[in-house]
Amino acid sequence: MRTINLFGEVWGIGPATALKLYEKGHHKLDDLKNEDSLTNAQKLGLKYFDDIKTRIPCHEVQGMELLSQKAGEEVLPGVSNDMISALKVTIVCGGSYRRGKASCGDLDIIITHPNGKRVLIQVFDTYFGFCTYPGRVLCIDLKAYPRNIYTYGLIAWTGNDVLNWSGSKATASLSFRTEQVFEFLGFPWLEPHERSL
Repeated sequence: MRTINLFGEVWGIGPATALKLYEKGHHKLDDLKNEDSLTNAQKLGLKYFDDIKTRIPCHEVQGMELLSQKAGEEVLPGVSNDMISALKVTIVCGGSYRRGKASCGDLDIIITHPNGKRVLIQVFDTYFGFCTYPGRVLCIDLKAYPRNIYTYGLIAWTGNDVLNWSGSKATASLSFRTEQVFEFLGFPWLEPHERSL
């Protein structure tokens, strides 16, 4: 069981694939290096396993957020990390970082633009993959939301899991401010750093 769990920690390998790999006679991560059935994503997950398993310190996430905002400014002038700015592209790191944790498992970046889907989603809607940071590779999740459902995205990608599930069920097609979503769900308002239960 320990081997199956270990294989499941490789980015892109789920429980069913981990079990199949074990049943094929693989018992160590090194055994997987020559496994032909792995997808390209799984091979990258194996190659960068140690980097991916290393937590990302808050100051590195902050640096990546600033870098993302700078890149966004070059592509779509007027980037803001101010979630109230209705006239600019907004790029914010969510997840553990937004909840005030000292480190993160990956980078969760939420993006919106006043012209929503027309501008951003022509480029991408969702990206789950990797990026480089000096000296290592990090997992990054980028999610672009149209402005009218950005609040939902901000809650969903800040967490925690209870809020993600409830928020997605109640607000996927609604347009609310963050505080209104909490009120609609019957939850007391929680600042992002208070959302880790």
